[in-house]
Amino acid sequence: MSNKDTDIRPATLVDLPLLYRSMDKAILLDSIADCVRDRHDLMGVLLSSNVLRPFGGTHTLIARSDRQQVVGQFRMKSDNSSAHVVFLATTQDGDVDESLWLSLLDSMVQDAGRYEAHMLVAEVYEGSALFETLRTSGFSVYTRQQIWRRPPLPLTHTPSEIALHEATDADMLSVHALLGRTLPSLMQSIPCTPDDAQRWIYKKDNRVEAYFTVSGGKYGVYIVPFINPQVVTSEEVIALIETLLSRLPKSERQTAFIRVRRYQEWMDYALARMGFMPTDITQAVMVRHIAVRNKQHRLAFGMQHALKTILEPIKTNQPLYQTEDCFINIIR
Repeated sequence: MSNKDTDIRPATLVDLPLLYRSMDKAILLDSIADCVRDRHDLMGVLLSSNVLRPFGGTHTLIARSDRQQVVGQFRMKSDNSSAHVVFLATTQDGDVDESLWLSLLDSMVQDAGRYEAHMLVAEVYEGSALFETLRTSGFSVYTRQQIWRRPPLPLTHTPSEIALHEATDADMLSVHALLGRTLPSLMQSIPCTPDDAQRWIYKKDNRVEAYFTVSGGKYGVYIVPFINPQVVTSEEVIALIETLLSRLPKSERQTAFIRVRRYQEWMDYALARMGFMPTDITQAVMVRHIAVRNKQHRLAFGMQHALKTILEPIKTNQPLYQTEDCFINIIR
């Protein structure tokens, strides 16, 4: 199957019934959506993405070839610096030709690049066939992660007077400093904060030493921790998370999920003491870099250099008004 035989286009409102049916077979590559969101609600974003907000937000593509059809959705960061694959889905039973998946992924990369994203991120089960497809497509593994889960429970500890409060924009410089101190260098290039998440910080000795993002959904809350292990003890981790849960509405009646990446496994003991259990959601965080932005910059630089080379002799020998006329003629 060649790319020439593949038709790829943005989804429209006419496709909603088809997309709704395909969600039962969808593979979610966004752990937040996988844990706490209703997968059928993902279709509703079409109303504010492909149709009403074509220059940002969430984008859904449909790829067809012969009798096979697949769907893919990715979400842009608010600053357009990166994109995250939300799901891939097929609309029929049976195996799909891998080349169709590859064509769809290439189109998603190209579309994300048009909006100036420099990487496309996916969270995928390492034992799945899709893991190998992503590797073939050019994705690389940056780290692994496991999701821990705690069912609705009363708080196991009385929340202390720990200084945990919601972060403001003014706190983000200190948050970035924390991430620089605690994240492996390879991971610092990957976006870590969902756009729609609540943000909480903990300061110790007047410096941010813990940062949490919280995303809510139909099936619970999803917490992403960033904690300095050289400063914050296991007892403080327990107090911080219990305090955080106590600040969230209906937390005792909601399932809580916490994402733990490979370099954060030191938190396992504290989570186990709080009643969290590791789930079977063990994923590889995969990244495919997009070179479109760099190519555009090189092209712009090359055009500027060419114009400079053409205009320099004119500037040295002719009056300014003649130089401007020549420049206009060149542009025409």
